[in-house]
Amino acid sequence: MYAWKTANSEAEILGTNTTKSKKFNGKKSGGLIAESAVLNKLVNLNQGFHDNNEGGSGLRLLGMLDRLHVVNVLVVVSRWYGGIALGPARFKCMSDVGMEALQNGGYLESKPGKGWIDCLKIK
Repeated sequence: MYAWKTANSEAEILGTNTTKSKKFNGKKSGGLIAESAVLNKLVNLNQGFHDNNEGGSGLRLLGMLDRLHVVNVLVVVSRWYGGIALGPARFKCMSDVGMEALQNGGYLESKPGKGWIDCLKIK
């Protein structure tokens, strides 16, 4: 299963350059996120998902990206059936793994308030 969400900021479309940077203290290490990594208004939004016959799982991953306010990111979760039917609990497992992948990638380490976080511009 996978889900993606890409977008540009209105400033990028108009050619405005915002290159200031601020430090935010994260839990693991002080992450450095450029101010331009926070997008207030999304333009040229492209999003989608693929369930790979695991009905509803891709939509759940896309919903997670929406709630976390991250863009320009692809989340891939692979599930191997080991003979034990998990039932509806499999969706929680998929969401947990997707969230853990974003945390391990440093995309959720420090979040600067409002706006969308552009994962391409996180340093």
